[in-house]
Amino acid sequence: MTAPTIAKSPTPPTASAPVEISRHVTGEGTVLWLRCTCGRLRMVSTPDSPLGTPLVAGGSTPGCPDCP
Repeated sequence: MTAPTIAKSPTPPTASAPVEISRHVTGEGTVLWLRCTCGRLRMVSTPDSPLGTPLVAGGSTPGCPDCP
């Protein structure tokens, strides 16, 4: 009799730099979704206007060299 297999949760691929998941052009600028090397999901919103301030959401992971 064989032991039942246990499904493992998927782990993000190991990369040397954050990976772009998707990019969306909106009426106000561009929204970029990134997957950090530590696995954290990050959103960067860059306005088209030079007077606008980019917005970053997703926080940082202690000890990760790629998190802001």
